[in-house]
Amino acid sequence: MNMTTSGIHTVKGARGPKVIFTCLLVWSNVGLCAGATEASPQPIDLTALPFETLVNTELVSASKLAKQVSESHTAVSIVTADDIRVHGYQTLADVIAGMRGLFTTYDHRYQYISGRGNGAAGDFAGRLMVLLDGLPVQDNIYNQVYVGHDGLVDLELVERVEYIPGPGSVAHGNNALLGVINVITKKGADLNATQLATEWMSRGGSKQRITHGQRLANGADVLVSASRMGSDGHPTMYFPYFDAMGQRQGVARNLDAEHGTRLLGKFALDGLSLQAAWASRDKLVPYAFKGQPQRFGLYREMKDESAYLQVKFDYALSPVLKASTQAYRAHYENNAMFEYPGDRPQTQYLRSRIGGSWWGLDQTFVLTSLDGLTLVWGGGYRRDDKQQFRWDYHAADRTFASVHPDAFDYDTRLFNLFVAGDFALSDRARLNAGLRYDKANVSDCSVTPCRQHALPAQVHPRVGWVFAPQAHTTLKLSHSRAFRLPSANDMPVLGRDLLHQVSRVSLNEAVLMHDLSPRTRITGSIYRFRVSGEFMLDPQTGKNVYDAKTQTTGAEVQFETETVQRHRLRGSLAWQNAKDPIGSQQVNSPHLLAKLQASAPLWDNRFRLGLETLWVGSRLTSPLIDGSNVVIAPARRLGGYGLVNLTLSSQAKWHGWAVSAGVKNLFNRRHESAVRSTFPVASPNGVVFDSVSVGDRTLWLQLLYDHWN
Repeated sequence: MNMTTSGIHTVKGARGPKVIFTCLLVWSNVGLCAGATEASPQPIDLTALPFETLVNTELVSASKLAKQVSESHTAVSIVTADDIRVHGYQTLADVIAGMRGLFTTYDHRYQYISGRGNGAAGDFAGRLMVLLDGLPVQDNIYNQVYVGHDGLVDLELVERVEYIPGPGSVAHGNNALLGVINVITKKGADLNATQLATEWMSRGGSKQRITHGQRLANGADVLVSASRMGSDGHPTMYFPYFDAMGQRQGVARNLDAEHGTRLLGKFALDGLSLQAAWASRDKLVPYAFKGQPQRFGLYREMKDESAYLQVKFDYALSPVLKASTQAYRAHYENNAMFEYPGDRPQTQYLRSRIGGSWWGLDQTFVLTSLDGLTLVWGGGYRRDDKQQFRWDYHAADRTFASVHPDAFDYDTRLFNLFVAGDFALSDRARLNAGLRYDKANVSDCSVTPCRQHALPAQVHPRVGWVFAPQAHTTLKLSHSRAFRLPSANDMPVLGRDLLHQVSRVSLNEAVLMHDLSPRTRITGSIYRFRVSGEFMLDPQTGKNVYDAKTQTTGAEVQFETETVQRHRLRGSLAWQNAKDPIGSQQVNSPHLLAKLQASAPLWDNRFRLGLETLWVGSRLTSPLIDGSNVVIAPARRLGGYGLVNLTLSSQAKWHGWAVSAGVKNLFNRRHESAVRSTFPVASPNGVVFDSVSVGDRTLWLQLLYDHWN
């Protein structure tokens, strides 16, 4: 993922910070700085919080209530269903890109999350955990998080998205290394209708959805939904590297299409809840892979399928002791079809059949009887009973020809125990702390008998202190640790030793929150964390390093306000300095991220105009490594870029109808997105394949109709 300085020029973005500052001034002219008169919120009694809040999050969940946010141990970010509609977010990646300290990378295959300076381009291994209504949704092959059109749920069905930065292993275990993103879906009663929606987008894109939700007479809550999307993508795409290598003038034609299908079903009655989700996405990839530039322009299709079933029962053992029992089953399948050049029609295509399944049981208790103390404890067991890698050869007509000789199978078991407590030291101070124990065992069944790998037990603490020196000011200090186990993709083959380590992070963070008024809040944080046991390539020698140590220092500030006229503004600035083992800037880690979301009512509140501006600073590509793990070209710096998105949405339905329209990347600012280089050869004039061009302007229109019950 590197090149010499000749060949491709870095792309310079718009003057990002200046654009954001200008937008802020413009918005202030429409009344944003008007005064507020709403009364201050009253304290929240933790014993009265919903059970879901107590057991599915880090003790005190983020929510719409400012008091609950203040009492959380860290600086929480929240995007509500109203925010999603006002700013025209279409995927979870859009939501994440607008959150403080986060950004996403797209390589025309997948969307990748980068958080607090960590997230190499094309790195499947998740460092932020994504939950769907409290259930982890990473696959058990790559630990990958799917946040694009391959995600499990349509954003129109999301009630809110909560981002809890910092290690989350105490509550959630493996993969919650740098933060937790919890996607909370709507209930059927939130719709109480049969909803039809259709959407049109640029480049032949469209989406249709039908959803029915209601609360029945017996109190049962039901929601079912199905959707289908499709896009032709870019008809032609230019890649300088393949042009320099003499492949089809570097132009890929009709190789960017995408299609996806989603199903969701929910049922809840008297503490019992069932939820099932299924998503499938097909994506054509417009460039070749695995060091063979002669495959450029040939057929390459990726298909990902995910499915989850969750059954949970919440019940009270006594007035002060609540419990939750949860069982789940999940499945992931990755089928890819690759076309190869040559004169062997019986092996013209290679199809991967990589997939896994897993199930688990969790038991949680919540005690609220002690004076000022809320205690949460429990345990769980997870079995990854299928982690399988298979490949087939297919003939020129794409019919099955033969089985590829390689086949790998793994089996993982994970057991955990945890305890966490939140204690009111005084009217102004709280202490929350937790401890988690995890023990994993991996079986490598690529040999007979299976070889066992007993990974070391993981014990990770968290302690946080929350102090309110005055009514409108809150100080938070916390120390926490977390871990990430090697994925199935990291496992050894044919009985070899496991080289990948357990990644561990240790974080110290200080947060200051101050309410300038009941409607205006400023949040600032500084943090430092160290990560050990990371796998990466030595940027000097090109050798594999399995126990690399990195460190990141950062600071974030966010301002949010709403006037009595319902003008809203939220702006954030994040500075992060992520260092690799030799002290250089980490790959794909910008020093600066700036975000601004603003909205205002129009035409007597019949419509709302939403404006979003995003700035991502310069990043480094990966150094170019040849087949002998020798660095042949250093990392290249990609220029920063700024994006502006504009959305107009109706606020009230007219005879059941609603409309939204918008422009993504209003000024058509194209930029380079770092990719994971798979071509260890530079072109004759020094061009390498370390980035792809993204960022075309996109227009979209959505019509929605509710047939009320």
